[in-house]
Amino acid sequence: MSDCFINDDERIDEFEGLKVIQKITGPQFSVDAVLLAKFVIIKKGDIVADLGTGGGIISLILASRTEVERITAIEIQNELTDITRRNISLNNLESKIEVIEADLRLTKEHFASGQFDVVVSNPPYRLVGSGRLNPNNLRAIARHEIKCTLDDVLKSAFYLLKEHGKLAVVYRPDRLVDLIDGCRHNNLEPKRIQFVYPSIDREANLVLLEAMKNGNKETKVLNPLILESHNIVD
Repeated sequence: MSDCFINDDERIDEFEGLKVIQKITGPQFSVDAVLLAKFVIIKKGDIVADLGTGGGIISLILASRTEVERITAIEIQNELTDITRRNISLNNLESKIEVIEADLRLTKEHFASGQFDVVVSNPPYRLVGSGRLNPNNLRAIARHEIKCTLDDVLKSAFYLLKEHGKLAVVYRPDRLVDLIDGCRHNNLEPKRIQFVYPSIDREANLVLLEAMKNGNKETKVLNPLILESHNIVD
């Protein structure tokens, strides 16, 4: 548990037995990432890539809750890769997770193709120019397509995945058409879709999607997930 110092602008939160260092004024993990970690199907011995890992929460959950063989967490922002490394050490998960500070648009420079069974990603939802851009640079990059677009994430996932490997993402319903169209354009066939509702009387505010590299055209729409009834209200 070396290198687990805490900076003045950070705190340690606890979540389901995990200890998670987070920036007090920076991007913090939310229900989106937790739901994605619980939605993705991980088999024993799977090798996983976490694109845009942020502080590493998805990798931490998968490493501690599944029989994954290895997770490679990829993040472009130095401050967040530093936090992720300390989070891994804090939870004694060095044997399962490695962190690479890299631009996911340049995955060909860091990996050979077809190395991963599963790719997970909680990508930025908002187009540049839509909505207010957060003055906090870390948060702005996490929310808006500044450092990468949805298509960049999908291209990278296709390259990294083994044949018939799976991509799992969490996204916003108002951009579901963009997500499905992007998956098809990048030969990632949607296989499972689940809408997430904050409560039974409100509209869906998240959608979880699993796609298969070069998969056949068959999609299952799962039962809706209503957070209020699961005590996971954001």
